[in-house]
Amino acid sequence: MQAISAWLTIARFPFPMHSRPLVVGALGVAQTLAWGSSYYLPAILAGPISADVGVPRSWVFGALSGALLIAAFAGPALFVHSCFKGRLQGTVGGADKKV
Repeated sequence: MQAISAWLTIARFPFPMHSRPLVVGALGVAQTLAWGSSYYLPAILAGPISADVGVPRSWVFGALSGALLIAAFAGPALFVHSCFKGRLQGTVGGADKKV
């Protein structure tokens, strides 16, 4: 942590190291750009994908829609599973980890 602090001091950044609005804003912009680029990328790549695979473009978009539906339904179930697993490890104990 001291090395980062020293680097920030040397670089003379105009903002404090732990500026919450700056971090939240940067993460928000990064998340928006990442989601937008990954969500709209199939619109550009659907033509070459369908030509390479040999299926109509509608099937490529259908597969994307299906993947989004699977993610939508699997997300809450996986969240509940991970919460239960964490609770179970807390009461019973986790696996013996050997490094």
